[in-house]
Amino acid sequence: MKRAFLLILTILFIKACNIPALQAAAIEPQEKSLLSFLDSIFQNRTETVFQFIETDPAQIEAISRMVSIDRKQDSLFTAYANRQEMAAFLQSGHRIHSILASPTEIARQQKSISMAQTMEEMAEWNRYPTYPLYIEMMRSFAQEHPDICRLDTIGFSVKGRLILCLKISDNAHQEEPEPSFFYSSSIHGDELTGYVLMLRLADYLLDNYGSDEEATRLVDEMQIHINPLSNPDGAYALSDENVSGATRYNANGIDLNRNYPDFWSGDHSRIEKENQAMIDYVAAHDFVMAVNVHGGSDVLNYPWDGFRSSQKEHADAAWWQAICARYVDSCRLVDAASYRDVNSQGYIHGGDWYVVHNGRQDYFNIYNHVRELTLEISVTKLPDASRLPDFWNTNWRSLLNYMKEAGYGIRGSVSDSVSGEPIRALVCVQGHDKDSSQIYSSAIHGAYFRPIEAGTYDLRFSAPGYFPKTIQGIQVRNLNYTVNNIALLPDTSWHSGLANDPPVDANGLDKNPATCRLYPNPVSGTLHIEADEPVSLQAVYRVSDGRRVLAPRIRNFQKAHRLDASILPSGFYLLEIETENGSRNILRFVKQ
Repeated sequence: MKRAFLLILTILFIKACNIPALQAAAIEPQEKSLLSFLDSIFQNRTETVFQFIETDPAQIEAISRMVSIDRKQDSLFTAYANRQEMAAFLQSGHRIHSILASPTEIARQQKSISMAQTMEEMAEWNRYPTYPLYIEMMRSFAQEHPDICRLDTIGFSVKGRLILCLKISDNAHQEEPEPSFFYSSSIHGDELTGYVLMLRLADYLLDNYGSDEEATRLVDEMQIHINPLSNPDGAYALSDENVSGATRYNANGIDLNRNYPDFWSGDHSRIEKENQAMIDYVAAHDFVMAVNVHGGSDVLNYPWDGFRSSQKEHADAAWWQAICARYVDSCRLVDAASYRDVNSQGYIHGGDWYVVHNGRQDYFNIYNHVRELTLEISVTKLPDASRLPDFWNTNWRSLLNYMKEAGYGIRGSVSDSVSGEPIRALVCVQGHDKDSSQIYSSAIHGAYFRPIEAGTYDLRFSAPGYFPKTIQGIQVRNLNYTVNNIALLPDTSWHSGLANDPPVDANGLDKNPATCRLYPNPVSGTLHIEADEPVSLQAVYRVSDGRRVLAPRIRNFQKAHRLDASILPSGFYLLEIETENGSRNILRFVKQ
């Protein structure tokens, strides 16, 4: 009886989805029927959008590891899947509720995709640019504003398209002791509202610099990085000339926002080319805050994505809620109906909406200590191009104000008390920080920026080769900042290379782990690092003066690494590493 009932449901589903009736047995477990069913779905597409119904949290958790959940409304989930993911979903016994048209298919039917091929056609910001025009626009920003704008290449897509980023600052070609902010959009290639809005944001800052007080202050006091399109192969899946065939996934059929190393599960599977380039770019910069702009809902999604709030909350959950509320409130002054798609607040703890594994947001928060938020900016992923100015009018004020949050809280610099040289120090809020909410001062200029909710805090500063220092009773007010410049005293016994390993510090360094091995030691060429648990490389310090002489910052946690020591002068060195659980360790080696 149950088998017959399932077959009836399947036939109804097939009729609703216009799939030929001869595929009626496809949901049954026979392999041949399953292959035929998959053929019917993926005949003219590399990914499909579908819905399923589920109420069991354990089942939802399992499904989120098979397919790419896109949104949730009560017990109805919308998800994307490539052929392999859909096969896993069906073979696990789960059922499809319906198959939907993709955002680009809907847009094509509505004839709402209007493309611009020239700069003049983008003047009103009511079109999507072709890929060649996008490249031209990014280059022209830097060429027309050479003092305050620099064009960076983050990397290349699978198909060789450029992944670009603008740095906008009063001294764009220098690293200054100012808070760095990173806007990035369209990791999902069919979510393109943010793509155009990020281009317009860059244009607004550059055109208004020197004439508008707010824009000028932002550019003068911050280092702003804007990456309008992080998945160009998805956006221009069919042609460089049109986004009408845009896909969520990249050219390899992979959801880039489900492809980052996952600290919580230990899943560090193959990283896509676009993501590895992004990982390297963010690791090379000391970003204070970041935003990953999406579409498909309108809600602000703050960490953690990998857990419901009842399981794990971010140390700065109250701060996240406050800054999200400020963003939403500002938007609602323009459009009272905005940011109500998911809940009345307009913001949510990520895992309370639905759990995401291997996402970018949790990766950057954990591994890079960057406070990244996911901004779902439009319910329609690929809105009618004529509506793009409306989204700008609703969000532009909030986009500017949100950047300012990176400068509030506690800031200052950390330096050597003898030489005055900057120090890369671990900055911990005692009794508060957890799960990598700690931050670091910059190795370049020593500046640190710790956004935090109003209150009174004790901060502890520590670095290899220095005595730690704790500053108590630091008071913070909302929408303001408190300055604390710190000078750390060098530990001469540590620098001598004769002392024991640095002391144990619950917030900073641990003793050398017995599970880590270096060979050969002494070394003249390649130094091999092996561990019984995954570790990442952070920095190499010269024992004679404590200076950071080599900064690999290899963030992909593995049990084996190699370091080219041939470029180092002879002497004693300390290698700082980090384990997956966030503890920091020191290993000694000698360069011959």
